[in-house]
Amino acid sequence: MKNSLRNTIVAGTVAAGLLGSGGIAFAQSATTTPTEQGATTDATGRSADREARRAEQTTDLANRLGVTDEQVTAARDAARAAVEAQYGARPERPTERPTTPPTDEERAAMDADRQARHDLFEQAFAAELGVSTEQIQAAREAGLQEHLAEKVADGTITQEQADARLQAMQNGEMPGGMGHGGPGGRGPGGPPEAD
Repeated sequence: MKNSLRNTIVAGTVAAGLLGSGGIAFAQSATTTPTEQGATTDATGRSADREARRAEQTTDLANRLGVTDEQVTAARDAARAAVEAQYGARPERPTERPTTPPTDEERAAMDADRQARHDLFEQAFAAELGVSTEQIQAAREAGLQEHLAEKVADGTITQEQADARLQAMQNGEMPGGMGHGGPGGRGPGGPPEAD
């Protein structure tokens, strides 16, 4: 209770100070929400961290491809629109676990749909940028290698974990072929999130 009250006061103070200086978005990320165990989590802060990482990834991919961040963003949006025009909106994730697992046929159909969406996204994304899908994949892989090397160097992950993540990307086992970027991915075309 004491920590919850303190967090509320701190969040309110930070929010008041930032609102006065125009920092509305940051003030929102300073709020915390209680969990069932009574601890606090900063879901908005994590979301802000993800957005910051995605912005870094966009810049990294743009630099590696010799285009601007705006071009990557526009190409991503156009590719997502192409996927939606062809296949409709991405299915919503279920809010509850199904009572029965999907059959092999249902799983195969879901996998085929996901792969078709991914392939169309990648082709449209590359076409919008005026590069090949191979160039995009190579740029993403180079970005992932650098990111993983940093994580190994700072002790966040082991070299074995880094190798496994890189192998998963090369095998197409990471969503969007790179951890994100496709129509059902977690962000803009760029190196995968490997946190």
